[in-house]
Amino acid sequence: MLQGIQHGIIVAGILLVTSQHAECVNSYLFVAPNAFRPGQTYSVHGQLLRPVSSPVTVEVKLTGTETVAVTAATFNDQNDFTVKLIIPNSVSKGKFRLEIEGSGGLTFNETKDVRLEPKVTSVYIQTDKAVYKPGQTVHFRVFGVTPDLRVVFDKLQVELYDPKDNKINQWHVDAAEVTSLGGVYVQHQVMSESPVLGTWKLKAKLLSYEGDYEEKTFKVDEYVLPKFEVELDLPSFGRTQENEFTGNIKAKYTFGKPVKGEVELRVSPKHEQFEWKNGQRVKTSTTFEMKMPMDGKASFTIATSRLEQLRGSLDGAVLVFEANVTESLTRMKQGDTQEVTFYKEPLKLEFPASLPETFKPGMTYEAVVKVSQRDDTPPASVEGQLNVTVTEFRKQNDTKPVIVPRVGNDRVKRRIARPNPSRELVATERPTVLYTVPADGIVEFPISVDQRVEKITVQAKLNTVKVSKTLKKRHSPSANFLQLRSLTNKPKAGETMAIAIRATESVDDVIYQIYARGQLIKSGNITVKRKSKTWKFQASHHMAPKSQILVMYVRADGELVADALSINVDGAFMNKVTVNFNTTEAVPSDKIRLDVSADVGSTVNVLGVRQECIVARNR
Repeated sequence: MLQGIQHGIIVAGILLVTSQHAECVNSYLFVAPNAFRPGQTYSVHGQLLRPVSSPVTVEVKLTGTETVAVTAATFNDQNDFTVKLIIPNSVSKGKFRLEIEGSGGLTFNETKDVRLEPKVTSVYIQTDKAVYKPGQTVHFRVFGVTPDLRVVFDKLQVELYDPKDNKINQWHVDAAEVTSLGGVYVQHQVMSESPVLGTWKLKAKLLSYEGDYEEKTFKVDEYVLPKFEVELDLPSFGRTQENEFTGNIKAKYTFGKPVKGEVELRVSPKHEQFEWKNGQRVKTSTTFEMKMPMDGKASFTIATSRLEQLRGSLDGAVLVFEANVTESLTRMKQGDTQEVTFYKEPLKLEFPASLPETFKPGMTYEAVVKVSQRDDTPPASVEGQLNVTVTEFRKQNDTKPVIVPRVGNDRVKRRIARPNPSRELVATERPTVLYTVPADGIVEFPISVDQRVEKITVQAKLNTVKVSKTLKKRHSPSANFLQLRSLTNKPKAGETMAIAIRATESVDDVIYQIYARGQLIKSGNITVKRKSKTWKFQASHHMAPKSQILVMYVRADGELVADALSINVDGAFMNKVTVNFNTTEAVPSDKIRLDVSADVGSTVNVLGVRQECIVARNR
């Protein structure tokens, strides 16, 4: 989040440039992304914060070793405005600066470093298989998309290399041909009867844009398609506190029928253990093996005590499970391997990385603790409640009694923190608060912090598991802050979403800007007239999949008070495409219908792959 500022800074992916002196009669504000992309429009949003006696000419220039783009516009009032730079497709890598110069009724000159994001398009290469035999035909298609997921109609270069990095073929496709193909270039390459075996690669690049080639690899090999596949069905993690470990081994032919045969299971530590005995390094870890018959499926149970014999303590240990199935008729073998990590405590606690590292005095800090299983899934069941303890730290000369909620017979505890060379803080521990863990494992709780608190620590504990986080005080020259919070759970494009705006002082109006994919999507003013406001607006497809909302206002003394909020928006795909078969099973010679629906004028590319090829790829 952003704090109140008076000087230009780069923060949260956005560049802020304000007047250098709060006492200036005339001042200004400019906001722009701190990164730009070739071939796109770079928008600089500005506003004159004080009346001017004559029109102001604003020149915006983006420079590197030479000028990348420059434009100028004239303004004469305090309304906000946007200056746009057209960035060329080809921009050489290097260091860049944004220069904003004002002349006329207001004179100023500001420069800030910005960076180049060279990747403005994504190129995708698709092959019809992952493994080919000598003499077979490799079918592939290539297309590029922009950040808003639109196909690029541009000239294309495609190259084919063998495992020895020899260029075997290349295709240069002009923009007209790509356009006639709907943006998707389709081609094939017939392999010789005796090609170089190994990993081949296709490389593709859109020629009008700077950037490296995208690669797609495939294998050419002498192989026999597997007739059946084996799958180990194991828990995502093991629990040392349980008496047994149970799993399943499944085997089926590629057409779905179960396989009859015998399975051999082998369990061993991923990391072998050794110790020195009589001057020699002796292996102490062991292996467990068992055999059993199977008819499509075989279940097994191993005592946890037996698994502990493989390496000693299981807590944190990784065991490798290998299953090899031998088909009874042909004696053909197929296998599967999985790793399982064992833990003494199945649950874990964490503060999400998205939580701010600082708190704003006088405002509420919205804390979140995530309770999950070791595989990051929501807890199946939770015994007990989450214990949350907040400790406040104040300066020693500012330890007036603070009213805190009283819970039961608990009393507020006080202790002196370790002396600091510069200042000594007094720690005040609030009563522990208990929270019930919901089904999704996300525990949210507010922390109210007054103006005198310098630092707080938050400790969360569930049974024997605990986690803590330290938050530092956010600073502002006037001790005023702005805070944003999303009130809409999982916002979707086309639907109304709500943002709570809260300030520590009464505010007439605020400026807002919405950025997504490096572009300014929307901007404007919001009337507040008090300390808080619920702002509602419609989320758009342009905001998906992630947007950043910036809200700010300028105080009478020239201080800029701002906050930013990142939100995920569902609905990146504007074209709704569905694919369905008219049946889930068929026999040779049956006719199968594939139903495809999309917007009018769409081109749909479909790929069908034999199940044997998928199994061969995973071998």
